[in-house]
Amino acid sequence: MYRILVVDDSDVICSLLKLTLQSDGHQVQVTKNLHDAQEIVDKEVFDLIIADYMLSREENGLQLVSHLQETVNASTPVIMLSAEAMPEHKAEAKQLGVNAWMKKPFSPHGILKIIHKVIEEQEA
Repeated sequence: MYRILVVDDSDVICSLLKLTLQSDGHQVQVTKNLHDAQEIVDKEVFDLIIADYMLSREENGLQLVSHLQETVNASTPVIMLSAEAMPEHKAEAKQLGVNAWMKKPFSPHGILKIIHKVIEEQEA
């Protein structure tokens, strides 16, 4: 069982991820904005963080990744979700240490496959 933080402003995505991850035996915490996510990662340790690239007009998941470097989750792997696959966004994510980029929409099986791969790589 892994502790996973999900950061996404979509109720549907949050519900789908929470249901999928819990059915796979993981403990899941969900938040919908950058501010709350930053407060959470300052205090709690996670095995994985799944963050939406575009949280609002002013906020994105890469801001959270940058913030992680100053927290107890500095080495926590991150999967970035996005409806877009802009090469410049993916390049910036890779530079910041994002472990995987998954395009929306995704299947429950697809996200679980990526999660297990990322965590296994981190543990190796």
